[in-house]
Amino acid sequence: MSRSQPDVQPVVTQAMIEEGLHELGLRSGDIVVAHSALRSFGWVVGGEDSVIDALLACITPSGTLCMPTLTYGTYSPSHLPPPFDVARTPGIVVRISERFRQRPGVGRSLHPTHSMAAYGSLSKELLRDHDHSPTPCGPDSPWGRIAQAGGYVLMIGVGMFYCTMCHGPEEQVEPDARCANPLPCRLISHVGERTVRLRLHRPYYGAVSDRAALEPLLRECGMIKQVRVGNSTLLLINARGLWDLCLQLLQARPARRIDCLREKLRSDYRQLRSSLRFYVRR
Repeated sequence: MSRSQPDVQPVVTQAMIEEGLHELGLRSGDIVVAHSALRSFGWVVGGEDSVIDALLACITPSGTLCMPTLTYGTYSPSHLPPPFDVARTPGIVVRISERFRQRPGVGRSLHPTHSMAAYGSLSKELLRDHDHSPTPCGPDSPWGRIAQAGGYVLMIGVGMFYCTMCHGPEEQVEPDARCANPLPCRLISHVGERTVRLRLHRPYYGAVSDRAALEPLLRECGMIKQVRVGNSTLLLINARGLWDLCLQLLQARPARRIDCLREKLRSDYRQLRSSLRFYVRR
């Protein structure tokens, strides 16, 4: 279906997106998990495919591109998650991720709420055994493996609020506060259908729940870079640095003691800055 080009929006091409990604410092061999909003650019010539192709052009063939294909909800013993078919269940997130998920050669992890799609040299290693991870986004999940491998979180036209990576440190430090007791989950893959019991997220507020408040601290610690393409602001975040920062915040103030993250960041800022390692891009 053809779409008319809006007159008031900037026209953005794949080449322009690639230029912005290179300006951020992305290069072949990098591991990137990208959250995105297509409309943030303005009018993108080629739509979702141009954004995906720009990312792949920058980091492959030796790198790996990942995108969230989330299907989360509020579940309980009386409201179980629906069956999750790794090949057919659509993600509830943005158009770019869904387009990416359906591309030939793209794999997807097997998890009923926090699955991830990936393409590239490390895709199988990152995505494996997500259905065996003790928590949805913890150290043994694709999210944790990206951080451990020295990867990056790329926010394309979306702010820190949408940064799923922050859930991993929450689960690592406060698994019982962040996750409910195991629930039966029906998983469907190429080997068939089975039911496994998994811990999923429960309502929670902790030290990094106000993720927008993390951005100034990330900037001060040199763990975030920014560039603008069209109307979109792109943020590139050091995943290992983000993970370690969240761990320190969570360990300093457990969930039960949190009242206001912004006030806490002000009071703890000097101590955190002196103890944090500075993450410098290789």
